[in-house]
Amino acid sequence: RNIRTWLIAVVTLLCSGMMSASDFKVGNFSYSILSATQKTVSVSEGTSGMIPEKVTYNGSEYTVAEIGRYAFSETSISYFYLPETIKAIRENAFGFTAMESIRIPNSVEIIEGGAFWCSDVKKIIVGKGVKTIGHGAFYKCENLDLLIFLSSVPPSHDSRNYKIGNNNTELIVPRKFKLYRD
Repeated sequence: RNIRTWLIAVVTLLCSGMMSASDFKVGNFSYSILSATQKTVSVSEGTSGMIPEKVTYNGSEYTVAEIGRYAFSETSISYFYLPETIKAIRENAFGFTAMESIRIPNSVEIIEGGAFWCSDVKKIIVGKGVKTIGHGAFYKCENLDLLIFLSSVPPSHDSRNYKIGNNNTELIVPRKFKLYRD
């Protein structure tokens, strides 16, 4: 009987951890722990565009390593600051937002599909570290006037439905942009 009670308690704890959208909240943000050993977290929700590099919770300091799925989707935040600790921008992280511009830091390696889906963004600067851009990351960003890539090596991308911005979107790439043509 004690073993049964213990097993029920363990299963309940495990299930409650899997079902929660975030592990903790500090200030204007909710966070999900990515790695307890590496002390990294993902922003799972927020009401401010000034994302911190680090956050302290229960005496432990965590590095903010990614913007989670749907973290800012459908918010009216117009400006975002992403610190150099961010490695990934997950699916629909900024979908349907009112943002005006964003600079993706050099530390970001992946921008998942639909990351900026239908946002009002007008200007995006993509840092040198981006290696992969997912399907439709900038799809239906109809106000996008300027998209700047800083890397001389174009990121790999899913070519299906890879429409960027609108017909007037200006794409700026480094001088050695022969690779971007392919």
